[in-house]
Amino acid sequence: MEKTTKLEALLSVIKDWRLTLSGLMGIALLLPIYNTAQFFTVIIGFNLLFNAFDLLGYRNVLQSETHNTQGIELPSYRIMQSLFQVTLLVLIYLLYGWKVVLCAELLHWCGFQDWLYYFIGRYKMPGVWTWLTWSPVGFFNGDVTDKELTIQILIGMMVSILIYWFF
Repeated sequence: MEKTTKLEALLSVIKDWRLTLSGLMGIALLLPIYNTAQFFTVIIGFNLLFNAFDLLGYRNVLQSETHNTQGIELPSYRIMQSLFQVTLLVLIYLLYGWKVVLCAELLHWCGFQDWLYYFIGRYKMPGVWTWLTWSPVGFFNGDVTDKELTIQILIGMMVSILIYWFF
């Protein structure tokens, strides 16, 4: 495996326009909330920022020599990923309040961020999402199909709107 400098690694990330756009849009969408549309821009912004972190981090873990030889980096990456998620949620709570945090996490729980990961990363959708056992459908069925995931995400979006309007 070739060694690359940190500058070369950064430039390769920036060249991936979907990843760069995801990160920039995520930052730009964290704007003050004045209506339902802006409420969703913050939620989408959270998912885009988390997604950019996930695409970068997970890709680097899979390409690292340590992971390929010993498989020890994945648990430490999951800890960093969780800390990044909590940090974003705390920041959103401080800026926008509990409703936005609840709705952002609800969409994450419904698999929206996982779907974004495959879409922005240009990966083939798996058809069966075996790791989403922690999602609402996965809790009852185990695996989640593409159709179930789509329905689950749409229901999560509708529940988020109801939370925003009525609480």
